[in-house]
Amino acid sequence: MKIEFNELNDQAKTWVYTSSVKITDNQKQQIVCLSDQFLSNWESHGNKVFGYVEVIEDYFVLIAADPKGDTLCGRAVDANISFIKEVQEVTGLNLTDRMVVVYKQHGKLVSTDFNTIKQEIKLGVIAQDSIIYNPLVTTVKEYNTSFKQEPESCWII
Repeated sequence: MKIEFNELNDQAKTWVYTSSVKITDNQKQQIVCLSDQFLSNWESHGNKVFGYVEVIEDYFVLIAADPKGDTLCGRAVDANISFIKEVQEVTGLNLTDRMVVVYKQHGKLVSTDFNTIKQEIKLGVIAQDSIIYNPLVTTVKEYNTSFKQEPESCWII
């Protein structure tokens, strides 16, 4: 069941999937259509999951789930993975490569790989006023407080 992000409680589960390329408007429309169907059918322990899907900053697909006081069953988590696989198949995007890292420098988003950015941070190539995005956040609270990080205190180092 679709719910607005601001209606999810802080402990609601989140998944952030990162694209190495900018998600186009056409791909965003495809994701919205697929997410409407996914969210209307998403269940855990026989109950509807209150969920949310959005393309963030043209590089991320955010999925959030609030099972309303219960935990998500394995089948509900599997449904999330199946949804992302379907999104990849329909859009041609690769959203499951965990080595992809996105950062914002001088107002522009850039994708790179984990090993490269780690080295660039150490060498000072990444400006201190840049933002490193943390796709490892697992709750709404973490998303709100830790998704955007400064290079010197980011999840990478």
